[in-house]
Amino acid sequence: MKIIAFLLLFFPIVVSSDEYLKMYVGKEYREAERIFVKKNDVLIVILETYLSTGYDWEIKKPLPEGVKILEDSILYKEQEKEIEGGGEFHLFKLKVSKDCTVTFQYRRKWEKKPLETKKLIISVK
Repeated sequence: MKIIAFLLLFFPIVVSSDEYLKMYVGKEYREAERIFVKKNDVLIVILETYLSTGYDWEIKKPLPEGVKILEDSILYKEQEKEIEGGGEFHLFKLKVSKDCTVTFQYRRKWEKKPLETKKLIISVK
């Protein structure tokens, strides 16, 4: 099974040419980003978050038809010394079987309006 990973941060771009893993780091994320995958590919989206502020990423509901969430977890940064307010990463592992748009919202659970929204347009070959 092919896995495609996106790290949506603001560092220089790093692209892996490994046929099993394509990783993009620091790509300036536009309002809508289009990617092409094969049916039932596993897509990994990693977004930087700061949980200590109350904000976190979530996938806007309802989930698009043809998308299944395989994992929804937090990755913690490894740091030499403890830093207050240090950031984390939110990892979403998705299985996609048809064309869709997945919308990610950066918001506090108790607030209705997100601080930021990112749309990922997925085209299945």
